Amino acid sequence: MIERLITTLHTLAAPAERQLHRLPPHVAHADELARDFEDAYRLVCDCPQVELSAAQRAALERVEARLDALRDHPDAALWTEKALRSAPAWAATRRAAADALAALGAPDAAAPDSSAPSA
Repeated sequence: MIERLITTLHTLAAPAERQLHRLPPHVAHADELARDFEDAYRLVCDCPQVELSAAQRAALERVEARLDALRDHPDAALWTEKALRSAPAWAATRRAAADALAALGAPDAAAPDSSAPSA
């Protein structure tokens, strides 16, 4: 379960072009990023075998708060691919996800995508 959360955070912390590459082309990309995180986060929170420190939980809550702020914003344009690429709110969400990865002790989110073809 924690592995799924870490994978989701890696995608959420990645640059927009990498996010778009990692998700299927037929989905609403921004919405899928948010849903994937929420699903993985809820699983971890509901699992008694996973013990998160207060710092880890706080970092994950900051990601959740960023996504909630996006969801609650009246401008639906924040959920477009253009916004994913350029909106400051999405950049802040990426930073929060990277901070959560660091709190979890996960490898650097900027590491090369292992699913990308090698040159």
